[in-house]
Amino acid sequence: MKKSVAVLIIILLAVNNNLTEFLVSKGYTSSVIMLFKGSLACVVTIALMIINREKPQIKNFNLLFVRVIMGAVSIWLFTESYEYLSAGSVALVQRMDIAFLVLLAYLSGRKLNSLQFYLSVWTIIILLFFAFDARFNDEDPIGFFYALSGVLVYSATILIIKSQTSSESKYTIALSFSFSSVLGGFIIGSINGEAFSLMTDVDISYFLGGAGIQVTMVFMSLGLLKDFKAEYARLPYVLGALATFILEMILEGKIFNFNQIGLTLIIIGLMLTICLNPPSPKIIKWQIIGKQGAESDN
Repeated sequence: MKKSVAVLIIILLAVNNNLTEFLVSKGYTSSVIMLFKGSLACVVTIALMIINREKPQIKNFNLLFVRVIMGAVSIWLFTESYEYLSAGSVALVQRMDIAFLVLLAYLSGRKLNSLQFYLSVWTIIILLFFAFDARFNDEDPIGFFYALSGVLVYSATILIIKSQTSSESKYTIALSFSFSSVLGGFIIGSINGEAFSLMTDVDISYFLGGAGIQVTMVFMSLGLLKDFKAEYARLPYVLGALATFILEMILEGKIFNFNQIGLTLIIIGLMLTICLNPPSPKIIKWQIIGKQGAESDN
């Protein structure tokens, strides 16, 4: 994995999460954020397609349709969770997708390292504790319900996207992701009877910046999913959750209590271990001894 790509994802994810929280705090509803941001992202993606002379060719319409619907649901659930949680908490819960991806891989019959499997189970248990004990950071537990529900849907969506990377054009997948946001925002906003008030002149730049970040991250994520196993491709996003947590404290002058900081670091450490899937300490020890022995023989 290229370090430059990983670092860029980490930075963009932290900015995007805090930007979403900022837009929610300004009074924009989840459906409005999804509709405006998704529409601008569609425009940016189409512009890139025109520049690169690409056409949106669809190989499997049924699978693409299912993914668009699932994407709309997961994006709304994640965006809605910002009404009740801090950006850092949402970003942390979102990374439960790594644990679910490992469990889904196990259920599908893929051979896994036992360390990955059991750490995934413990990560889910600890994150559930984090959610149910939300009172220690003055957050509403309903927000965790939205975020956790979003993770369940999104985890299955990632597996579909990974399968699409070998058949569908990256522009088709990226455009469908943005369309998911537009579709979900329009349907949910219509159900809620929202007027879809226009963005203010000042906020247009925020939405446009968010759309640009979204498109960039989608293309980079597709590249990682195509080249690596699903859980390893999510590695930069784990560090992005930590970056979100730190950036939120800097921007808002917020100091989280010791329990929340400690649990956050523990969960991130577990997820990093799952993604990296390191060999056991015993294997590492014998590798070092063997290397030293070979050097002494020389």
